[in-house]
Amino acid sequence: MKQIVKFGKRNQTTTHKMPDERPWPVLVADDDPEVLMLTKEIMGDFVFGNRGIKIHFASSGEEAKKILLQESGIAVAMLDVMMEQADTGLQLVEYIRGEQANPFLRVILRTGQSGKIPESQLFERYDINDFLEKGDLTSMRLKVAFKSALRSYTQVAELEHLRQTAEVANKAKSEFLANMSHELRSPMQAMISFSAMGMNKFHFTGHERMTGIDFEVREKWVVETIMKLDEDSLREKALFKLIQGLPRYFFRIHNSTHRLMGLINNLLDLAKLEAGKMDYDFRRQNLLPIVDLQIAEIAPLLQEKNLQIEIHHALTNPEVECDGGKVMQVLRNLLSNAVKFSHDGGLIEIRFSTESLDAARNGIRIDVLDKGIGIPQDQLSTIFEPFEQSMLTKNGAGGTGLGLAICRKYVEAHQGRIWAENRSEGGSALSFTLPDIQRTKI
Repeated sequence: MKQIVKFGKRNQTTTHKMPDERPWPVLVADDDPEVLMLTKEIMGDFVFGNRGIKIHFASSGEEAKKILLQESGIAVAMLDVMMEQADTGLQLVEYIRGEQANPFLRVILRTGQSGKIPESQLFERYDINDFLEKGDLTSMRLKVAFKSALRSYTQVAELEHLRQTAEVANKAKSEFLANMSHELRSPMQAMISFSAMGMNKFHFTGHERMTGIDFEVREKWVVETIMKLDEDSLREKALFKLIQGLPRYFFRIHNSTHRLMGLINNLLDLAKLEAGKMDYDFRRQNLLPIVDLQIAEIAPLLQEKNLQIEIHHALTNPEVECDGGKVMQVLRNLLSNAVKFSHDGGLIEIRFSTESLDAARNGIRIDVLDKGIGIPQDQLSTIFEPFEQSMLTKNGAGGTGLGLAICRKYVEAHQGRIWAENRSEGGSALSFTLPDIQRTKI
């Protein structure tokens, strides 16, 4: 039986060029000329990823340093441990990782002094990627070592490229948020102002604007005022109903725009923090007036839920160098959370204490404690991440997941820390520290 084998024309369209066909730049440093020559012969036909290699040979540590300085983008360095000195190769590793601060270059150490340096110690003390003994080195083992190193190099380089891309995208996002926040602020401020003017027309008090009570009284006042007008001036009954409901409409517009303005401000602050453009004004100041101011600010919210606040401090003058505005914002967020999650008629406590942060630093610790619903144990740390919320918040207590994330960044800018704990008697404690240190303005 005849077997006929047909040969077709070579398909020229199946040949694909790699994006980069330049040879891989590698460094081989060894003070033995025979080793250098043998390496050149073995690696002459080496190919990885459709690319050959270009070997830069060095016979000393100093020569290797010059090559590393002149040739950017060296992917792999194979270094003899012993050259001018017993640890020249190890010095080169420290030079690459230290002075050059190059974490990407893959380092292969090889030595002819088998067993002189324990392999486990090399990997523990030095940032190397492979270790070869010359006595056991075959041409196949050498090529495998280079392929493994180049594969690792491409993976690390790709990760670095992705990291840089993510940084660019994050910067663009932050700039977008900052620009959009600025653009939204002007119309939002106008809505707040006009709704406030409308409420003033109906004689709203400041307390009513915060709590929304006494609508019936206001609407009754509107009806009585309208009834005094000539009936013919009200062309349609619908207009009467519309005017009757204006107090409630103005209140809802005013409160909703205030909440939205708070969200916009948080987005703007977060964008500034992530872009590293937040300004701080550190100065020595007493923390008690800051706390008193915040308590006065949330007084209507406390009154609405019939909550009490107690301040405990053994410090007559709790002073620390800080940015008062940022500390005020941290306290505002922590107190607002305590009010939000407290039961009606409950108690919120604020405690001041001194704390030794480490051997060289003391500071002030502030705890905001409530007797509310607490925080799920597995979410005590995640609630400080941007856009992260406790499941309890998601189930109806409200919030955007930005407030505590901003608090953490402000506290960390003071070189302090912030954390959350659940109390054994019920409720939660949100605490932060402010180190008492001298700083330069940033």
